[in-house]
Formats: sequence, C-alpha cells, structure tokens
Amino acid sequence: WLSNDLKEAFARAGIGHLLAVSGIHMALAALLIGGLTRNLLLRSEWITLRFPVKKLATSLALIGAVTYAGLAGFSPSAVRAMIMIIAFGTAFLIDRPQTPLNSLALAAWALLIFNPMYLFGISFQLSFAAVFFLVMFSSYLRSVPKEEKQDSQKTFWNYIRGFILVSLIATLATTPFVAWHFTRVCLVGLLANLLVVPITSFAILPGLLFGSCLLPLFPELTSGIWQGVGRLLDCTVDLVHCISGWGWSAIWIPRPSILQVTLFYLFLVSLAFTRYWKISRAWAVMFFALLLSV
Repeated sequence: WLSNDLKEAFARAGIGHLLAVSGIHMALAALLIGGLTRNLLLRSEWITLRFPVKKLATSLALIGAVTYAGLAGFSPSAVRAMIMIIAFGTAFLIDRPQTPLNSLALAAWALLIFNPMYLFGISFQLSFAAVFFLVMFSSYLRSVPKEEKQDSQKTFWNYIRGFILVSLIATLATTPFVAWHFTRVCLVGLLANLLVVPITSFAILPGLLFGSCLLPLFPELTSGIWQGVGRLLDCTVDLVHCISGWGWSAIWIPRPSILQVTLFYLFLVSLAFTRYWKISRAWAVMFFALLLSV
C-alpha cells in the first residue's frame, strides 16, 4: 500500500527499517503490554500476595508479541524478533539464564529450517546483522550506574549517548549489505534515525497501541488519539521527504567485492572484542586501514 516514492524516500534517508515490523516495534509492544499488565496486577494486594505478577505479565507480553507478529504477516524480521522475545521470556518464566546470542541463533535456525532461501534475502541479512552486532557491542551500551542515576543531567546524556551508539552500530552493521544489494550508501542515516526513530517509537507506536486498548470502551477518545497520531505521522513523512531530498543524502557506489564485505565485518568483530580481549585499539585501526586499502 506504500508508494514507490515513499519507499525511496525512506531508503535514501537510511530509515527503511521503519517500514518493516522489526525488533524495536516488537519489543516496545511487548514492554507496553507487559508493563501495563504488571501495573494493573500490582494494584490488587490479593493478587500480588498469591501470584507471581512479573511472570503473569511476561506471559501476556509474549502472547501480545505473537499477536503483533501475526498482524505483520509473520515477515522474517517480525518472526526473528518474536522468537527472540519468546526465548527471552521463556527463559525468565523457567528461571534460566537469558542469553541474547542463543536467542538470536534460535531465531535464525527456526527461519532457515522453515525456508532456507531466507538466507539470501535482504530482510533476513539486514535484520540479523544489525541485531548480532548490537549484541556484540552490548558492553559499550551498559546501563546507567546507580550512583549516576541521581544526577538527572548525567543520566539524560548517558541515554542520549547510548541511543547514538545504537544507531551508529546498526548503521555500520547493515551498510555492507545495503551496498551489496543496492550499490548505494546512505550518508544521513545516523541523523535521520536520531530524528525519526524516537518519534515513531515513543509517540506513534504507543499512541496506536494505546488507542487500540481504549477502542472498545472509549471510541471517541480513541478517534482523537489516532487523529493526533495521524497528524504526527504526516509531519514525520514530510521530514523524511525533506532529508531524502538533499542531493548528498545517498550516493551510488560500485558493488563491493565479497572480500571487502568480509574484511569490513571482521573489522567490526575485532573492534567489538577489543573490550573483552584487552586488544590494543591500534590493531583495530591498522586493520581498518588495511580494509580501506583494499
């Protein structure tokens, strides 16, 4: 139902992932459902004293994630996110360790067993590359220390730093595949993500979900919420068209060789492991220089 012009604008702006139901949408939906359920259950002292509230909320969040993936047509990106959330939630429900890489591997195997040709699809490659490197660089995205949480200004800038790092890592992780499939590199992807992702994640998506919950009881209120979300969405699309209209927002490049793509990903992996193996970052810089020379 989306026009080619709109798809092209999102692609040139480096935020084409927002047009697919991916991990960020699924995680937010699960968090909203689980968080709302937990807060409602905690209001009852009788329920709180007799039942594991967190596990009940997690169970409903998992059901919500499956439902959300079904509404998205069980696309590869939605199924990947759904399986990872189910793996995480199930581990919590049965009191087992929650391991992101194992969950990601489980999602990959499930999709490839169902259809091995997914491996050669751009959606599969971009989705798993982004999540894999976000997991690999997770130590750089550590949460705010307790002693710093009292300083609201420092906490705010720590969250901003984390959001910038997430956008940068996801952009770097997907750039080789984008260059391979589309022979194009987006130069404004980081900026566009910093501007648009917060709007879609913390305003548009919650507004749509909140309105869906209120629809059976307050249809007039839901209509007002969705109209407001619609106006915000129109403004967001205008912003995307503005960014994609810049002549230098995306440039055409020759298709990289398999060796270049491999070296780029080896560089990212080596950079991620410098934090664990105590490897001098000078070696990573030298490796990057070798990559540029190729």
